[in-house]
Amino acid sequence: MERDSWDTTARRFAALETPESVGRTAAQRALRRLNAVKVDTQRVPVVFEPRVARSLLDHIFEAVHGMSIYRHESFLAGMLGPKSGQ
Repeated sequence: MERDSWDTTARRFAALETPESVGRTAAQRALRRLNAVKVDTQRVPVVFEPRVARSLLDHIFEAVHGMSIYRHESFLAGMLGPKSGQ
């Protein structure tokens, strides 16, 4: 099953995309996934879609946030200091 999504956010109702536009974009994104081909493992440059890049950065920023580390909610908690073997 190939799937994708799209949503709209805005501070004002009038600035939201129409339901038709949201549905059309979600459908286009799902259709792009049809007949996808698996590629061999390799080292290549990667370009992230802006929404994906923002999500990755959000997770990183949350992980380095002092309160997350203090509460041991971050995967980085306890990682400060020299690497092992040094």
